[in-house]
Amino acid sequence: MNKYSLLFIILFFSLLSCNNKEIETSEETQIIGLSQRSIIHDGIRRTYILYVPESYSVGTQLPLMLNFHGFSGSAEAQMISADMRPLAESENFILVYPQGAQLSSGFPHWNPDPIGGNNKSDIDDIGFVEVIIDSLDEELNIDLSRVYASGYSNGGYLIYGLACRLSNKIAAVGSVAGTMLSSTLNNCAASAPIGVINIHGTADYDVPYNGTTGLKSAADVVNFWRNLNQSEIEEISENNGFNQYDYNDLNGDTYVRHFKIINGGHTWDDNIRYGGKSSSQIVWEFVSLFNLSGIIK
Repeated sequence: MNKYSLLFIILFFSLLSCNNKEIETSEETQIIGLSQRSIIHDGIRRTYILYVPESYSVGTQLPLMLNFHGFSGSAEAQMISADMRPLAESENFILVYPQGAQLSSGFPHWNPDPIGGNNKSDIDDIGFVEVIIDSLDEELNIDLSRVYASGYSNGGYLIYGLACRLSNKIAAVGSVAGTMLSSTLNNCAASAPIGVINIHGTADYDVPYNGTTGLKSAADVVNFWRNLNQSEIEEISENNGFNQYDYNDLNGDTYVRHFKIINGGHTWDDNIRYGGKSSSQIVWEFVSLFNLSGIIK
């Protein structure tokens, strides 16, 4: 390594420290493909997996998709069961699988709210996600009007928290086998428009379709977001094994979509198809219609 390269690296990390965060990559020069990253946020080293498609060019802005694992899960396992990498290549977007922080029990988790509710700790996951977005924007050419969040189970709880707390940064969200905490819904500060899609099985006994103490029902979640987006016109399509509900505004634009999986359990498994499409495809096809201003015309 010559002295100019060394000087560049020193200056680079000095600038990062001034912003009170640290970024590490598995290979300093790696951009395209898969890499492990870490950030220090609130004094805690947090990690995530970054996937940049082959089509990436510094001259072209690409959307960003964040995909969150469930309780006790991992970024690596989520990347296997909800593998959006082929979509990232074919649809040209940057993909991130963040890793939840560990509880004292050793189980990784997400906190959908800054405080209260069913939070399992005082970890600031909303802030962690915001730092990921801001940090990647410094390094990559991201279309900040097209940042999306998707999540499974407890990761689904988180994406609703992000929609409520970061609606100035998140254009649309997708939940699979997740729901809103009562505290998230009751304290939601989201600004419309924001696209919302959820996929939920009627035989999900971990996150009950009809809700339970502290967890809102699928109907409650749908009604909250359709009211926020003024999407009162309901269209129902009955299919083999699932029903699709679209909620449209007066212009006919769909801002809320719900897949009710008949007898479906608690899973995000892209080997399971609904109308010939995986959950990852269904989520991406919907959220990618949006930017921060609403439906992309």
